Amino acid sequence: MKKLFMFLAVAGLATFSASCSSDDNSSDGGAKAKELVVTADKTEVKEGETVNFNVKADGKEVSDANIFVNSEKGSLAHLFEVEGVYKVIAKKEGFTDSKAIEIKVTKGEDTGSEKKSMVLTADKSSVTIGETVKFSASENGTAVEGVTIKLVGGATIADALWKAAKEGEFKFVASKEGYNDSNEVAVKVTKPTQPEEPKANSINVNGTSYDIVPDSAILLAETIKQDGKNYVRLYELDLGDGKIVYYCRFAIDVRTSDFSIAGSDVTGAVARVYKVVIQDPDSDSVIYPGVDPEAEVNVNGFVLAEAGELDFKGEDVKSFEVALANFVDPNGKAKLSVATADNLSIEYEGNIESMYSIDTTESANSTSSKSLFTTGNKLDLNDKGLKLQSPRFIK
Repeated sequence: MKKLFMFLAVAGLATFSASCSSDDNSSDGGAKAKELVVTADKTEVKEGETVNFNVKADGKEVSDANIFVNSEKGSLAHLFEVEGVYKVIAKKEGFTDSKAIEIKVTKGEDTGSEKKSMVLTADKSSVTIGETVKFSASENGTAVEGVTIKLVGGATIADALWKAAKEGEFKFVASKEGYNDSNEVAVKVTKPTQPEEPKANSINVNGTSYDIVPDSAILLAETIKQDGKNYVRLYELDLGDGKIVYYCRFAIDVRTSDFSIAGSDVTGAVARVYKVVIQDPDSDSVIYPGVDPEAEVNVNGFVLAEAGELDFKGEDVKSFEVALANFVDPNGKAKLSVATADNLSIEYEGNIESMYSIDTTESANSTSSKSLFTTGNKLDLNDKGLKLQSPRFIK
C-alpha cells in the first residue's frame, strides 16, 4: 500500500501542480533614495587607534552599509595606522551616499615599546535569549589568538563564545599583553517571539490571518461528459507487473467572505487542497472522500491571498477529513488542517456548504489548477448523484 500511495502522490503532483502566479515585483516609482548618514565615535585619534563608525538612514541604523576611507573600502571598526587626514563616506546599494566626514590622525607618542592595536568583532549584533555569540579579534585583517574577552563590568567569557541568558544590551572588549584594549562591541538581547496558535477557521499566510466563512467549505469532483451524461472521471495508474489502480480526484475549497481576484489583484484569501480516492472499476458507484480513509491520499494544494501565493505538499496536510454519506449529502462535514514549516497554516472545521463538478472533458489529463478555482458547475443536491465513468472509456 505504501508503494501505491507513493505512485499516487507522484501522479497527483504531476497534474495538480499547474499554477498561475501574479507579478509581485514592486517599484518605488522613481522615489528619491534615502541618504545615508555616517558618524564616528571620535574624529581625532593617534596612529594605531580604532574609530567606530555608525551608519543610519532616516534615523534607523543601516548595519550592512560599506565604509570607504579615502576611497578605499574600510570597516565599521577601522584601524588608522598612518598620520593624515582621512575622508570617510558610507555607501549601500539603493541609498544615496553619505556626506564625507574627516578623521584626523596624528603621530602617536614614541614610548620605545608601543603597543599594537586590535579590532574585536562578533558574528551577531542582535540575538534572542538562548542564542550564542562568537567573538574574534584581528590586527589588520589577521587573526589575533590568545586574547581575553570580557563582558564590560563583568566576567571573562570562555572560548570566545557567549550565550545570552537575559534581555538587555551587553558590551564586550578584548585584551592581550602587548596590545591596546580593543574597541567595545555591543550585543542586543531580546526575548524570543512566541508563535501564535493558529485560529480556528482561518488561513494564515506570511504572518497575516484571514477568517474563513463558517460552514462554507466547497467539495469538488473532476467530471467528464460521456454519451451526453456527466460522470465522475476515472483515472488509471499502471504500477507495472500487470497491476493497475483506478482513482478519482477531489478537492475542497475554503475562503474568506471578501475573496475575489481580478487579474493579478487578490482580495481576501482562498485555499484549495487536493485528494485522490481509489475506486472499484467494476462498480459504477463513486467512492467519495470519507468512505475509506485507507484508500485516500492527500496530494497537494495552494493558497491565494493578499499577503502572498503559496503552494504546499501532501505531507503538509495534517488532516483532511470528510464525513459524507454520499455526494448529495447537504449536511456533510469537513475538517482540514495544513501547516508548513514557517509561513502557512489552514484550519477549518464545519459544514460543506455546496458541491461542484469540474468538467475536464476537453483535457487529456486533469487540468485542476489555480485557474479553475472560480469555475465549475454546482450540483443539484436533490438528484441521485453522479455515476463513475467506466474504465473502458478512459483515454
